[in-house]
Amino acid sequence: MAAELGPRLGVNLTQLRRFFGEVKRIEMLWSQPGAEDRARRRAILLEPRLSYQVQRQTQVRALRNVLQPCLKFAAKDRDRFQRFVEFYEALIAYAPRTTQGGRE
Repeated sequence: MAAELGPRLGVNLTQLRRFFGEVKRIEMLWSQPGAEDRARRRAILLEPRLSYQVQRQTQVRALRNVLQPCLKFAAKDRDRFQRFVEFYEALIAYAPRTTQGGRE
C-alpha cells in the first residue's frame, strides 16, 4: 500500500520528515514508564497539526487524507501507534526524491 501511495502523495521528502519528527518523539514517549497518557494526548494532536499544515501548504492535503484515518486508529494504544510509525516510515521510503533541478 505504501509503495502505491508514496509516489502519488504530491509532497516532498522535507514535508514528510517534518511531520515524522513529531511522530518519532511520540513513539519514544510510549516507551517511557508513566508517559502513556501524555503520548496518547500528543498522538491525538497530530491530526489538528496536520490540518494546520494543510492550511499553510495545500500540497499536504493528500498526505492528510491518507493519514487522518490512520491517526484515529493509532492514538488508541502503543501497539497501534507503532504500526502507524511503520506505515509512515514506508511512505517516506517510497516518496519521490527531488534534487535542485527536479526529480532524481
